[in-house]
Amino acid sequence: MSAVPPFESEIFISYAHIDNLPLAEGQRGWVEDFHRSLQIRLQQLLGEELSVWRDKKLQGNDYFDDALIHRFPRIAVLVSILSPRYLQSEWCLRELREFVHAAEQTGGLRLGDRSRIFKIVKTHVPREQHPAELQTLLGYEFYQVDQATGRPREFLLDSRDEALRNYWAKLEDVAYDIHEMLKTMRVRHAGAAHPSPPASGMSVYVAETTSGLDPQRANIGRELRQRGHRVLPDRPLPLESGALRQEIREQLAGVHLSIHLVGSTYAVVPEGETTSLDAIQLEVAGEVETPTARPRLVWLPPDLAPTDERQRGLIAFVRDDYAGRQGVELLQTGLEELKTFVQDRLARPTPARPPAASVSRRRVYLVCDPRDIAAVGPIENHLYDLGLEVALPATEGDEGQLREDHQANLVDCDAVLIFHGQGSEIWLRAKLRDLDKAPGYGRTAAFTAKAVYVAAPATPAKERFRTHDARVIRNLEAFARGDLAEFVADLQRPASP
Repeated sequence: MSAVPPFESEIFISYAHIDNLPLAEGQRGWVEDFHRSLQIRLQQLLGEELSVWRDKKLQGNDYFDDALIHRFPRIAVLVSILSPRYLQSEWCLRELREFVHAAEQTGGLRLGDRSRIFKIVKTHVPREQHPAELQTLLGYEFYQVDQATGRPREFLLDSRDEALRNYWAKLEDVAYDIHEMLKTMRVRHAGAAHPSPPASGMSVYVAETTSGLDPQRANIGRELRQRGHRVLPDRPLPLESGALRQEIREQLAGVHLSIHLVGSTYAVVPEGETTSLDAIQLEVAGEVETPTARPRLVWLPPDLAPTDERQRGLIAFVRDDYAGRQGVELLQTGLEELKTFVQDRLARPTPARPPAASVSRRRVYLVCDPRDIAAVGPIENHLYDLGLEVALPATEGDEGQLREDHQANLVDCDAVLIFHGQGSEIWLRAKLRDLDKAPGYGRTAAFTAKAVYVAAPATPAKERFRTHDARVIRNLEAFARGDLAEFVADLQRPASP
């Protein structure tokens, strides 16, 4: 076996005896299963054998064996399996204390922003009851709160396929992070002969959310870390108002992207606050409202069905107000589409583009619902006859490609004409908000002209529609060339800076 120099063993699992008792005859204990799976997965990731051990001679009373003290300086990583019994066990708590003491003498407890202790929360225990040595660690929760009953369900002890998938996903998180820690320790021990490569990833803030979206949040964080990015927050957020907001500000400082997942249930309301943790993180992330502010991505699941009136209010705010701000992108897609968008956003940041006004031939982006492609034909032909280049929304490609093309058109065009025909009122609001978000996509000049062409079919919402942000053209009958006279006149004027 190839241990991490100068240690004799890579990993020691600290646990309470009672947590390894099988629930039914013929089953293996939870800790035994975890130990076996973790060791195999780590060996697969590292490509070599390694030592993962635990004291199998534990008795029910968990009295501490002083002989263990001498082993801790030779252990690279401690895995603590937290449970109610763990907190009551003098044996477990002393193992934790002795490892912390030994780690301080053997290179330190933390390497960069990572700890050599990995907190596995097998059974729900309130954070304030965690040992002081574990309070500042995020931990890996091997349970999920049932939204219907409010009760935590441990992974793997539940026969549901979802629980089994969540167990393996969480174990993958633990294994990958330990494997990264072991690699870091080996490079650090090698010293100047093998210096650490410079970090090439970016910092991404993945906001804490409700337990119902924990699997999705963990999935996003896992893929980001595997791609070399740093995922924040890297420590638990305090649940007291002043400390909470300060911590969020510190964690957001310098990040390249923040991601906010908004689900169906209302998140916890911290002490001294009147709104949920979701809303507070959105608020703090949006404190800097400039075109150069950090990009913010807000995700709503496609099957969103809020049951709480407060959550319905938050979702309405996100859709109608927050998403209209510069630097904010609102997505309501599947999880895989979200991850693809995030990867593309980080891998290919929007380059700086020359002002649209510098293009010799004026460009008009004619935005329409796919159902209106035929209806906008006369408008497209008229603008083209006037010597203008006309771009229509793309109709082929996946959701990410269509969105990328839409944003590129908003950056490159001189003017935007939104054709409001078959599209819904919500569709129109989203397109108008996109105009405000164009600087966040890379636009460097104001639009020369902006207009909304209100066309058939007639609806009460169309009759009420008005805006100060764009010229409004109403014609529920056949298109007439005179409809666009003022819009075209606006195009002849130079764009304002």
